[in-house]
Amino acid sequence: MRKHTGEKPYCCSKCSSRFSTKGNLKRHLKTHSGEKPWQCNRCGGRFTEKKSLNVHMRRHTGEKPYQCKMCGKKFAQTGVLQTHMAMHLDQKVHLCERCGKAFRQKSQLRLHKLRHDNIRKYNCVNCPANFLTKGDLERHVRTHTGERPFVCDVCSRTFTRQQSLNEHMNRHYGLRPYECKYCGKTFAEMSACYKAFKKEEDV
Repeated sequence: MRKHTGEKPYCCSKCSSRFSTKGNLKRHLKTHSGEKPWQCNRCGGRFTEKKSLNVHMRRHTGEKPYQCKMCGKKFAQTGVLQTHMAMHLDQKVHLCERCGKAFRQKSQLRLHKLRHDNIRKYNCVNCPANFLTKGDLERHVRTHTGERPFVCDVCSRTFTRQQSLNEHMNRHYGLRPYECKYCGKTFAEMSACYKAFKKEEDV
């Protein structure tokens, strides 16, 4: 039920991050302790979780268990497959009646409408900044606290955003899930893909 209610009763005593389950808190605490009990028997790389080791092992074995049903391309991680599928399903059915811009998801349209109305109800207690969403505020607060809760299992580098960690991991695993639909080039980071897209679009 906590998944639906958003309740997060388990709090980290080191950085105040909150979690919905005790197991998630336990895994998070390893990022503070530096504990990495899972080791790769091929290259010696160490990981905080077994699932991270399993994903890493696919670099050595070449295993790609997740396949796109539309084009047959295979991937080592489900997240990369999902990003790839979004490019196939370039369907934007939710239309903004004010400006005509279309979105794939209703939630994206809802957020877009807030930008039109400039409704910023989430206020930072440390400075005058205010934000459209709670997530935007939480990311901003980390600029004040210095908190970097997202930790790379491979090199221990830390990040303020999950997206930044995901793109960093792409570099470790040699993944380039973002593809420019104009030039066909692939990228590890969404921002690099967007730059290529805009460059081709402006030609």
